Amino acid sequence: MSEKLEKTLKGVAALSMFGWALFLTLSSSEIKSAIDYYLPKYLKQHLNLCFWVIVVSFFFVGVIVVLTKRWNLVASFFMRLVLGGTFILAAIPKILDPKGFALDITHYDFFPKYVVNLIAITLPWIELFIAFSIIFAVAQKGGVLLLNLLLITFLVLLGQAWIRGLDIDCGCFGHSGAREAVSKAFIRDLFFVIWGILLYFFTKNMTLSHVKN
Repeated sequence: MSEKLEKTLKGVAALSMFGWALFLTLSSSEIKSAIDYYLPKYLKQHLNLCFWVIVVSFFFVGVIVVLTKRWNLVASFFMRLVLGGTFILAAIPKILDPKGFALDITHYDFFPKYVVNLIAITLPWIELFIAFSIIFAVAQKGGVLLLNLLLITFLVLLGQAWIRGLDIDCGCFGHSGAREAVSKAFIRDLFFVIWGILLYFFTKNMTLSHVKN
């Protein structure tokens, strides 16, 4: 990897961490709602503490990326963990309630009716495969490729819903009732797309290093 590209990736990785921490802070009400839905009962009373632990964690990872020479390992591990964890949280409710997820898909008014049920049944399992692939680095190149394809597809769907002014629940985490504005879901997915692209470069660089050795 060239020195110029490495500096660019390092800057993008750090800025995305700081930006995500700021986004979480500004979007606290809806993000907290989503966090609260998935927290175990014994942690629900500590919702604010859990939220700020997440925000501060992203801020400090951004600082580490700026300061450490092994920034790519730190950033890639954190991004893999967050993206993988998010995909697990997104997949499981949809696997358990495909009917509710199918209903959420119809709200986009984008897909033909005859493919909605197929998407509702298959997509959550693909998300789960991607999650385990990038977290445990199993078939990682394929997992990162699928990750980016899905994230860009989600970004397009959310973008067209935002432009059309659709007041819908994005259904990203299943038919959960943890409602989030389409505009904020779009911004959230934009961060994830950036991390997915960064992971592509990290994976490509690790592959090249392995071949050279």
